[in-house]
Amino acid sequence: MPFGNDIVGGKGSLIREMIKSPNFIHSVQGWTINKDGSAEFSNLVIRGTFSGIDFILNSAGFFFYNGTPAHGTLILAIADAAGTDQFGNQYSGPGIALSGPGGANSIQLRPDLGAVLVYA
Repeated sequence: MPFGNDIVGGKGSLIREMIKSPNFIHSVQGWTINKDGSAEFSNLVIRGTFSGIDFILNSAGFFFYNGTPAHGTLILAIADAAGTDQFGNQYSGPGIALSGPGGANSIQLRPDLGAVLVYA
């Protein structure tokens, strides 16, 4: 939805360099959303999925990929249960699972077992 306020937006675009809270001080307090696409907040609540170029954080866990998330690119999963991500990559859990090329588990940290599992 485009910005409806002509001071902030025009024709669906942010026309100012930034919008910010009155108390904004870089790396100290307040918030800013910048025209270049960057932003700074003191705290952030996300309801749903938080995705980056090579990671996904959602209610199932924290998943890191070797490049763009896709089948066969999952390299690290931090989850409270074993499962399969939306791309078909299986991961172990609960705990931390580090995967090697092709998605096979290489190392697992399993607090439920009190063990570190290393696969050859």
